[in-house]
Amino acid sequence: MKSQNLRRTFSFAASGAHDRTPFLISCTLVILAFAMVGSARDDILSLLFWRPLSAFLLVIAIVISGAQAWRSGKSILILATAIVALVAAHLVPLPPEIWSALPGRDIIVKTYEAAGMALPWQPLSMAQVRTWNALFALAGPIALLIAAFALEPRRHQQLLVLLLGLGFLSGIIGM
Repeated sequence: MKSQNLRRTFSFAASGAHDRTPFLISCTLVILAFAMVGSARDDILSLLFWRPLSAFLLVIAIVISGAQAWRSGKSILILATAIVALVAAHLVPLPPEIWSALPGRDIIVKTYEAAGMALPWQPLSMAQVRTWNALFALAGPIALLIAAFALEPRRHQQLLVLLLGLGFLSGIIGM
């Protein structure tokens, strides 16, 4: 009797062992996002902890689950990569001839001219700090996306229960 229970326990643990780390990454990201992020502002103190942690978990998710995620959701990961590339492209410095010809840049050009300064290379983004914020904000969702693609369907259900429970708890706290 005890050996059957032990075998059942061992086979259950062995069957889910390959997705244990991606599941832990997913749960950690979801719990910490509910606990730390929760604001649209880019100057909340908890982001000092959230951003490096989500970037670290992104690297772990890519190393551990990247190949499986690529096989499971190539098209969505290509879309996520394109979104990251689009945001990053707004941070690439452009020559003055290009950025000064863009709409809404007249005031910046006139400011440099009034100061007697040569036009520097500038990125597309007029608010670079906010663009960097947007780029770093993508680390958590993409880490969760990569980790979730490596999960078995039963783990998706467990993650959904966690999301619903945290959403309910958040609603109670908000009331």
